[in-house]
Amino acid sequence: MAETSSSSGIKVVEAAQPPMNDVPHPPPKPESAKTPTMTPDNAPKEASAEKSSEGANRPPIKLVDTGVDGKGQRLLHPAPATRRPKPEDMIPTARKCRWEDFINRFSETEPIHVVDALLASDELSRDTINEAARRAESQLFRPADYEMQSRISKIYTNKERIQRVKVHSSVLLQIFSRVTGYAWGDHSYTFMRPFQYLIYFHEKFRDELLRLEGELAADPAASVSAAAPDKTTDDTLAVSHLRGYIEFAEAEILPDYQRFREPESESRPASGKIRFDDLWYLMQPGDLVYLPEKTVKKYLAKTADARVKSCSTLSHNSAMQQNIWRLYSAFIPYAQYTATVDTNEDRPEYIAHLYHLDYDGVVYSPSCYEFQINHFEGEKDIRELEFYPMRYANRAEEVLEKAKEIGTQFMNCVAQWHMSYDGWTLITDPVGQPLTDARGDLQVPPQHIDSEVIVDFAEAISTNPKFNTWSGLEPRTGQVYLSETDNAPDLVAVWSDRSRSKLLSVCREVIVGADDIEQLEQERYAKLDPYLDHNRNPDRKPEGDDLALLPRRVFVYSLKDAMFLPVDVRYMTSLETKGNGFDRLQLPENHKRMIQSATSAHMRRKHIERLIKKTGSSERLLTQDFIQGKGMGLIIMLHGEPGIGKTATAEAVAHTFRRPLFPISCGDLGSVWAAEKKLEVIFRLADLWDCILLLDEADVLLSARTPTDNFERNGLVSVFLRKLEYYKGILFLTTNRIGKIDQALSSRIHLVLHYSRLGRREIESVFRINIERLRQAERQQAEASGQQALVVVESDILRFAADHCDAHPKGKGAWNGRQIRNAFVVAAALARAESEEEPAEVQPQLRYSHFKQVETVMGDFVQFRASVLGKNDSQLALLNEERDDDYEGTWAAATAAAAEAEDEKRKAKTGHEHFMATVPRGGQPPTPTSTVYSSPAPRPRMTFIPQNHQHYVAEGVRAQPVMAASSAVAMGYHAMPQFEPHGQPPPLPPQRSQSQSQGGGAWVDMNMLYGSSRS
Repeated sequence: MAETSSSSGIKVVEAAQPPMNDVPHPPPKPESAKTPTMTPDNAPKEASAEKSSEGANRPPIKLVDTGVDGKGQRLLHPAPATRRPKPEDMIPTARKCRWEDFINRFSETEPIHVVDALLASDELSRDTINEAARRAESQLFRPADYEMQSRISKIYTNKERIQRVKVHSSVLLQIFSRVTGYAWGDHSYTFMRPFQYLIYFHEKFRDELLRLEGELAADPAASVSAAAPDKTTDDTLAVSHLRGYIEFAEAEILPDYQRFREPESESRPASGKIRFDDLWYLMQPGDLVYLPEKTVKKYLAKTADARVKSCSTLSHNSAMQQNIWRLYSAFIPYAQYTATVDTNEDRPEYIAHLYHLDYDGVVYSPSCYEFQINHFEGEKDIRELEFYPMRYANRAEEVLEKAKEIGTQFMNCVAQWHMSYDGWTLITDPVGQPLTDARGDLQVPPQHIDSEVIVDFAEAISTNPKFNTWSGLEPRTGQVYLSETDNAPDLVAVWSDRSRSKLLSVCREVIVGADDIEQLEQERYAKLDPYLDHNRNPDRKPEGDDLALLPRRVFVYSLKDAMFLPVDVRYMTSLETKGNGFDRLQLPENHKRMIQSATSAHMRRKHIERLIKKTGSSERLLTQDFIQGKGMGLIIMLHGEPGIGKTATAEAVAHTFRRPLFPISCGDLGSVWAAEKKLEVIFRLADLWDCILLLDEADVLLSARTPTDNFERNGLVSVFLRKLEYYKGILFLTTNRIGKIDQALSSRIHLVLHYSRLGRREIESVFRINIERLRQAERQQAEASGQQALVVVESDILRFAADHCDAHPKGKGAWNGRQIRNAFVVAAALARAESEEEPAEVQPQLRYSHFKQVETVMGDFVQFRASVLGKNDSQLALLNEERDDDYEGTWAAATAAAAEAEDEKRKAKTGHEHFMATVPRGGQPPTPTSTVYSSPAPRPRMTFIPQNHQHYVAEGVRAQPVMAASSAVAMGYHAMPQFEPHGQPPPLPPQRSQSQSQGGGAWVDMNMLYGSSRS
């Protein structure tokens, strides 16, 4: 023996005998016949890579061949081991032993069991160190082959468990080959925990045992099975070896696996501990996996921008968290086959490929991500893992049901597509990565959206491809990896006796480092999971537990904000679809009939066009226009003073016909250069979704072009007019400045309707509608808060409405629909505030006085504005050639005449008297002294026109005595300029008394000047 020394100071004695290859090796394959071995970068080095220290006499070792022979089997032919007994001489049972007996044999004649099982605790590394030190002391092994470095770990338990299984029986290996398709050789193989191969094929092994036992029972004399003529032993030997292995596996291997796979029971508690090497027991393809919030935050911390991190804690959870996933494949780190581990070496992670379901506008498909569990020592609580099976989650059933409810909401959103949203936008994807817009800008901070929305994934992804979270399954190539140990502590030694007086031979241990089971599991599960095939089936819909895999994020187009956004499905609500939108709209019946008829006819035509397209016909419906594609839309212009129902008409049409209302403004279009493209997008989306398009305040965009205007503004009008001719949908244009609209628009509009100011009947109807609406809102709030609902005293409020109409004859200066709505909001707040000063048992009431207070405040503003401008809004509009609020068409006049007749009858019954007074600028109107009025004053026929335009006229103001001094001025005073209506002084009647002319003016019969108008 040659003696050397190592750096550690230990003498190294190299044994010249016995050789390591007692049984000759088969000749190696020619170089051209070898198949490359596929191994990962972090896999243990192959034993065929010989070390220079072991000499050049060692024959080459053939390890792994991942090719496929003619029988379709995986070729696994490692080098033969040292001399072994015949199969018939083996003991047909499994032996459990410690490391010393597992790595050593103490006699060549020592009986060998068909299976050796290594029984060890967490202190296995200590056992291997002791064995290595003992071998070094024998001076028969070179300590330089092993650096004594112990794994530093926390020992959670010293409970022993099976850590390795060595199969000696060639008969058993032949059965394994025949059953599984793996071509095992004729020598021993060592399988490492978690024994994937042995567990995965266990049922096949059991079935094979039953088959062999059946054959023996049918023909006990049979020695060779006709089904497998290449067997080297008879069926009796095969049955005994296989039965011995099956009994061992079911007693020692399967229980650990089944303990983690069973439903919650006494043997499998709700939570428990697990070792890193046993993670394969815990999760397998198809399992629902729970991703705790801490894991999502970890990914957020790794990937998100600082702005995302700062915003992710905002209200309404702007950072989306997908907690439930499905496992479709996992990578198990190669088994650590060396006796000891370098503490400085990084240990591989457990890598899992998980998916959740998502929708791309056509099909539901998997969105895949890779997660990992870092290596850990000893045992760890399952709920402390980065992710774990759903069955181990806290309140698993409750969490799963809640996720399924969200999934159901997701599918409802896709099905309904036109909904309402009130909440925050989302700024991250399911694992915390920031979402960006089409330009790559982060969508931070989150926006609050309160709007009708359109759910359209296809358009959202088309507009912003970065919204697409779908990712295909990563292709994975399976492999079988075998290694032979060449470190001295890991070699199987055969000694002459237990005292180790003589070393007879050694052989390398053949380790099954990877057995390709992960690939087989993935392939098997892929056949069962409909979402893992590559056929995009639009009819496939999630159901059952798959609903929990859907995200809580949907992509919507906000009709109010005119952009695609990711929003939270939990804050999506269905729209109210009951009733007819026109029922609450105060319009002349002729207006309603015209609008309903035109819109209904247009929608019917579009429906017929779709039916023709479905038949595959190229036929086109004829239109009144000779140019193809032109004039196929419906353009309706609504004009009149503000707040009288123009916008509400478009809303009513959308509600009645169950169509989205798509409002656009001039600000959405931008410059003339961007307007054309944006209009194309808006018109295309509106036509795609069958929207009712609304351009409110159209005069801003469509004002008359003049030579003095700038080129860009004129160009914007021209672009809109050109695009308007080819729009195929319904477009409502509203304006309160009809006189400023470009004349070229007139020929492009199909229907123009004038909205005159509200009369008495319309105002009272609007009051009734708001009363009912307020009652519904109060009931809802009372149910939610438990507080008393506000009592709406309808008779009192309607009395105020009547007084308000009397104070504003013909509707001049009366509240419009929008102002009435605002008055209800403020008056209800006043009533609530008053009730807080009363005892708790007093129920708040909304009465006449609250509206009177609102009227006073609003009247002050009207007076102040008129004082500043010198004219009221109607007069200014007429002076600026924008509109004529006193104009009444044929329909309006007929309606007004009927209303006035009813009004005259009502006044005849009340016996009202007239009251008029002149008021200097900034002064208060005189209070009546000759007569005490207990009811509202009638509408006056005579109006005082001052010769000095600094004076004002009180038109029909009549206040109750207790409030006359404080509120009379706020109840309908209007500035009357000297030159009315077009700068021409009106004729004055010859009769006037001295008292009447003190103010420097004259009494004029306004009906005589301008004619009767609608009340």
